[in-house]
Amino acid sequence: MGKLILVAVVAGALGGGAGFFVHQRWFTEDKAFLEANKQSAKKLDELDAALDTSGPAVCPPCAAAAAPKPEAAAAPKPEAAAATATAPKAEAGAPADWKPKVLDFAIKSTGMSRVSFTSEAPLETIVGTTTDASGTLHLDLGNLSAGSSGTVEVDLASIKTGVELRDEHLRGENWLDTEKHPKASFKLTKLTLPGGGNAQLWPGRKVTATVEGELTIKGTTKALTAEVTASYRPWTEDLARFKLDGDVLRVQTEFKVKLGDFGISAPKLVGSKVAEEVVIALNLTAVSTTR
Repeated sequence: MGKLILVAVVAGALGGGAGFFVHQRWFTEDKAFLEANKQSAKKLDELDAALDTSGPAVCPPCAAAAAPKPEAAAAPKPEAAAATATAPKAEAGAPADWKPKVLDFAIKSTGMSRVSFTSEAPLETIVGTTTDASGTLHLDLGNLSAGSSGTVEVDLASIKTGVELRDEHLRGENWLDTEKHPKASFKLTKLTLPGGGNAQLWPGRKVTATVEGELTIKGTTKALTAEVTASYRPWTEDLARFKLDGDVLRVQTEFKVKLGDFGISAPKLVGSKVAEEVVIALNLTAVSTTR
């Protein structure tokens, strides 16, 4: 998932060459894109409201450390212990009828996921976005730190800034070079919780974690570590209006990327309009492919 964001960042480098020196008023705004971008943001806000994930993210290990220790319980009988030894148990606070499970998710594109970059330079602030993200995620909802994996990809040619000429330059050889490197990707290799330990992701809960993996942009791969928040909800009929046909996983993250690390460097004069370090934001919706 992280990779997707980084790709967008590179795009933030904007177009190449002379296009950066054209006065803003000469640019032709892509009004259709600007409106679609606005509607996409609105749709994701409505989805989060429906999922009821607006509350603060929790740090399960921190909460566990602060919680009072329960009184010692009587030891279970041997036969009872054997029957439950392999069954994952829900943490305190989880819904009474919730059972931890392992799920595979597919990232939903077409407006249900967004990747954006923000470039803040002395002369101009540029924001680019795309909803063309794809990939898969594998999570053990009963133990997020165990075996979490996944891949996120972003179609770089689909990144838009609202100005057609600038977008054309962005796809060019001097910047993202989308003809040779059409996608950026992130491969998730590790997920950890603050303070170590594991955490469960039950319906309505939002968890903060750290992900590690490999980000690839323009043929260059770098290690990436970022903080993410994740929330989950089983499918219900009220989610049908969002055209979602499975359990829903929401993942959000934001981090910084240096364009030079991926072979992207702006000419000296252009540097006043394009930041060397870009902020990438990832807002993903994934739908379960297993039940």
